Amino acid sequence: MKKAKELSILCDVDVAVHIFSSRGKLFQFHSGESLRRIYDFLRAEKRQKFGKEAPSTSLHDTQEIEHRIGTEHGEASTICEHLEEIQSQLEERKVEHLNMAELNRMEHQLDGLLRLTRSTKEEAMRNAMSSIHEKEKGEREAEEVTEEPAP
Repeated sequence: MKKAKELSILCDVDVAVHIFSSRGKLFQFHSGESLRRIYDFLRAEKRQKFGKEAPSTSLHDTQEIEHRIGTEHGEASTICEHLEEIQSQLEERKVEHLNMAELNRMEHQLDGLLRLTRSTKEEAMRNAMSSIHEKEKGEREAEEVTEEPAP
């Protein structure tokens, strides 16, 4: 965060940084209009990618966005897109002005993203453990071959 602030001042550039801690806490810094420019850029990219019929950025249409973006860019991009969308919603409309239905919809979306993130993490851990077990098995087999007496 400190380096981002220094870069923004020293280089006279707009900087936006979002950092999630291992416990899921969000740390963010943005200078000037950098966050708005990033959102505008992402919306323009989306329009360019999907043509004139760009998907809506409302929370109501996130399943369609998840399907389109998820199939092309993987789950990480989908999660990032949803988080950007939620933050945009929160910045455009103050949370105090949201009704219960909108708050519930946002809560369910965040719960879904959390489940998706956890399942992706668990799968990555299973794959890593499987890889370690395979490597250990290969090393044991190699040791057994070298320990066998030559005829």
